[in-house]
Parts: sequence; structure tokens; C-alpha cells
Amino acid sequence: MNATAKVFKNGNSSAVRLPAELGFKPGDQIELVSANDGSVVLRKRNAGLGGLVEALWALPDDFMEGGRDDSPPQERDWDAMERAFSK
Repeated sequence: MNATAKVFKNGNSSAVRLPAELGFKPGDQIELVSANDGSVVLRKRNAGLGGLVEALWALPDDFMEGGRDDSPPQERDWDAMERAFSK
């Protein structure tokens, strides 16, 4: 959905009225993300880990039954890293 709104003054702050169709309710916490091009994205803020726990419980019993198909970790020369950053 695309909508247009005007910015107005509310005390010392700028404010925007959001159309009800967007689904935000009074008291909802939202995150504001601004980009370099001047655009702003509003999104409902996550309520914490409660949703994560529910999502984990909803996974099927055979989730990752065959394990993970990961490559082994790369070998690293930690001594070389330390020498490079200790200069």
C-alpha cells in the first residue's frame, strides 16, 4: 500500500498521521529507519524473544534431521593476524 501524509507540528516535534489501513495501533512501538536518500521506513518493533520461542516450537520434528551441510572451517594463521594488527 502506498499513501501520502503531511508532516505537522506537535509541540516541539514533527508528527505524521498514519492511515489506519497500515495496521498500527495506539501504543504500538515502531522502529524508524532513515536512508541517505531521505526516505524513512516504519516497521513494528519486535516484542523481544517471545516470537522467537514460538517460531522454534513451530519447527517440524524433522527440521535439520540430516544435520548441516557446512564446509569445515578455514585454517587461519592467527599469528600472522596478530603481527599485522600489533604494528
